[in-house]
Amino acid sequence: MKTVKILSFIYVFLNFLSCKTEQIFDISVKQATEDLKKGDIAFILSASAEDMEEIIRINQDAPFYAGLLVEEQETAPKLRTARLFEAGLISSSEQTSVESGKKLLSLILADETVAEYVLRRMEADVFKSPAFPGFSTLKAAALYKHGRFVDARKSANDSAVFEKWSNALSLTSSMRSGGTISGELMDFFFDGPVDETQKWAYEEIKSTEFFSSDLFETESAVLRGHYATSVFDYREGLRCFRPILDEEKALFYKYPYLIADLGRCFQYADADQGVNLFSEWDAQENKETDPIARFYLLFFAGRMERQKKNYTSAAAFFEKAVSFAPDREQKDACIWYLLDVLQKSDPESVVPFIAKYAPLWGDAFYFSDILDTLCQYLTTNHKWTRMLELFPVIRRYADGASFAKYAYIVGRIAAEGFVPDAEIQAFTGIDGSSKAFFRIAFVQKNASFYYRAMSARYIGESIEISNEVETNEPETLSFMRGFFEYGAAQFATVYIEEFLKEKKAEVWSENTTYSAIDELRAMARLLYREEYWHEAIQFLIPVWEKEGLNYSDMEIYYPRPFKDMIEKYAELTKVNPAVLFGLIRTESTFRSAVVSHVGAVGLSQLMPETAEETALRIKRQGGPDYVTDGLHLTDPETNVHIGSFYLASLIKSMDDSLMFNLLAYNGGPNRVKRWRSADTTLPDDLFLETVPITETREYGKRVSASAAAYGYLYYGLKMEAILADIYKR
Repeated sequence: MKTVKILSFIYVFLNFLSCKTEQIFDISVKQATEDLKKGDIAFILSASAEDMEEIIRINQDAPFYAGLLVEEQETAPKLRTARLFEAGLISSSEQTSVESGKKLLSLILADETVAEYVLRRMEADVFKSPAFPGFSTLKAAALYKHGRFVDARKSANDSAVFEKWSNALSLTSSMRSGGTISGELMDFFFDGPVDETQKWAYEEIKSTEFFSSDLFETESAVLRGHYATSVFDYREGLRCFRPILDEEKALFYKYPYLIADLGRCFQYADADQGVNLFSEWDAQENKETDPIARFYLLFFAGRMERQKKNYTSAAAFFEKAVSFAPDREQKDACIWYLLDVLQKSDPESVVPFIAKYAPLWGDAFYFSDILDTLCQYLTTNHKWTRMLELFPVIRRYADGASFAKYAYIVGRIAAEGFVPDAEIQAFTGIDGSSKAFFRIAFVQKNASFYYRAMSARYIGESIEISNEVETNEPETLSFMRGFFEYGAAQFATVYIEEFLKEKKAEVWSENTTYSAIDELRAMARLLYREEYWHEAIQFLIPVWEKEGLNYSDMEIYYPRPFKDMIEKYAELTKVNPAVLFGLIRTESTFRSAVVSHVGAVGLSQLMPETAEETALRIKRQGGPDYVTDGLHLTDPETNVHIGSFYLASLIKSMDDSLMFNLLAYNGGPNRVKRWRSADTTLPDDLFLETVPITETREYGKRVSASAAAYGYLYYGLKMEAILADIYKR
């Protein structure tokens, strides 16, 4: 990319020298900049496609973001859009340049007029970035769309930026120009999951003789099945695969990912036949069989048996598959399924298996739900000895959050005298008194504030968060920042998700680099400034899991949008504002229009029926009428007033602690009373660990932890004091 950056500098410099006017089209550069930042592109849509490169006078990155805006409004052919992305190729930002190339490639392949236009510019030597590393692929795409398949195949020779697209164009051009099926084509289509390049190539060759010739009947059937599976049409996938299973097993063994496809189809369409076939194939294995193929046979046989609720048989398949797992992620998935089916059949029996397989875990956080479900079972059934037996394994191999949870519960077991101190010490190797375990939970920086603050209460200490010096915003964020600087924020979501996925993988890779942590923090700050509260929080989750949050992180992780409104209704309904902030953050992360899968709406996630009943009570007591003109639960003020009033009514009607009111807000008051009456022997905090619905159980902890954080950050309160109030009867 160095050549591109040099050419970019030269182009911008020459453009500056040759510019005799400070205008873009018919308006000033200043006005154009202001309009673009507001997303107003009328001045671009009124200009000729030939003049689009003038947008670079705003900034060399601006054409890409302008292209996104224009693409949405320009009718076909999208020549202005194509010229803007062409101008974006010379950006000094490598990511902006590459993303411009991807968008231009997509336009070329979608529209013959755009393809002809770009090709004409390339062949006339006026295309703005012939040094762009993906230039030959862009040219190949234009040639292909123009029907010049032989030339397209010769041109498609990139080895870096668009390697897969180059490969797709080369192979598809060969097929369209009369070529025959080849091993290279099979490798391209079958060696892994379906991506956008393969989807495009598949659509292109569906109409060729490849699909109609008897010579390619097997390959055609497998290809159809492969693509049906990629769009979750498992019945169609199985219909395509079935006729060739007996004669063409070798093809599945050559491309093991096809076994995974076949396994998914059987799992959701015919698990009985699938288990029989995969068991038969596995029984016929020999020393030459690809271990990846064996892994998929055993792994999906286990998933089919799990689907049928044959948990013992499923466990046998998963346990056998572990040693064949091709990578850390697949091994974690296999072990997770093994522990899951063991837990479903006999929860107590999973304890020795956790001890056996925990040393093989790649990502400890992947197993936190298994440990949580087991904790709920052991606490509900008072299996204290089993929990003590498990504790040394948790201490060594589990994630910090799970370790803190188990340490706190063992501390409470000791404090309540459920198990003698000597027995606790014998199992754990730690002083059997409760304070030793509370201190373990207290010092876990990447644990929930719930367990840290609860532990602080018992050891007489307070949580203090360090305010470390923030690093500067990395240059790598310039691409993401551009979406907000140039009025294209509505297009940022997909790039935000890709960036988060990439950085999370880096954080948990075997060769972790702290630059990934810095980039996550910087991206969270950027999103916070732009009031993308939910997204900012998502970027700090892996930071917390890896090393904990500093004070500046916490202000982003626990933001206060709608501050005046939320504090107003907290005061009106006599609800602690820290608790109300914690509830709304937990419910919606401040997304006023969000609707849950069960129909709960808005900031405080109100069910319409409950909201209407509560709104009528507000009206009867002399408050606003939210009902007559229709209940608008996506309106922040309406939602917060009703939500705070409903929580306050629960507090008044339930003679219990605030924790039980919070559980009732999520799970319903009658259900919570029924759960509590089933076991009155446990103290309230241990009862919380027994709540059978995971969502409600975690809800109580998450709201409490958030309330503790809000109290600490903004209201001068200690976290442990907030938790003490939440449990006060």
